[in-house]
Amino acid sequence: MTNPKGILFAGAFFPQFLDKASPLIFQGLILCSGCLAVATAIGAGYAVFAGTADGLFQSEKFRKYSSCLSGLVLIFFGIGLLFTGSLEFI
Repeated sequence: MTNPKGILFAGAFFPQFLDKASPLIFQGLILCSGCLAVATAIGAGYAVFAGTADGLFQSEKFRKYSSCLSGLVLIFFGIGLLFTGSLEFI
């Protein structure tokens, strides 16, 4: 109730799937439980990914390779700047 984005989403999205001839409370419960199930599955996926990524980020091999990769990216950006003419002092 304290997140206005969720309220705006539900107010704009849910009415498209409601039937005036059927009981609205039952339809609302089905739509809300489906939305909650999808949000739970996505949250669980994030948690599993974060647990897997935590072990990866703490490994020394990953740190070494990521440092080399980020250094190479910065070097290539510097070389790119050199050839664009953006460096006026050269």
